[in-house]
Amino acid sequence: MDSSERISDELATAQLEDSINNEKETERDLANQYIDLEQEKSEVDFKILKFKQEHQVIFDTLEALEGEKQGLVEQQNAIKIKLLDKMTEKFELLGYSFVKVITEIKRTFNSKQFYKDYLPNTKLYKKYVTESFVEPYVRITKLKEKKSK
Repeated sequence: MDSSERISDELATAQLEDSINNEKETERDLANQYIDLEQEKSEVDFKILKFKQEHQVIFDTLEALEGEKQGLVEQQNAIKIKLLDKMTEKFELLGYSFVKVITEIKRTFNSKQFYKDYLPNTKLYKKYVTESFVEPYVRITKLKEKKSK
């Protein structure tokens, strides 16, 4: 028996053993596995709670900083509203570009709705949609080498 036949036989034996084990597995076995995982989950929850308690100062500081940042964003938004009223043309200042975008009508193509209204069987849909068969393939890309210092 050559190595490929031996490997094939071992694989078949392993699959048969897995199949037998799955059949022997009872609902109580599965319930016990579930309960074990539930207990592990509770232990992890306890660790999370303990970590949060030990590092409460960090969480409080983080929450305060996030609130401070939100306040700054709200101030920026208020200034943008004032700028919108005062701006007449584009300008740059300290590395920032300020551009007033005027009201315009934006047109988008709703392809999902088009598909619903003109099912793939209709001539209109077929006029605008082309289908092509793509063979499966593997894409291989050479990564850029990192420059050594």
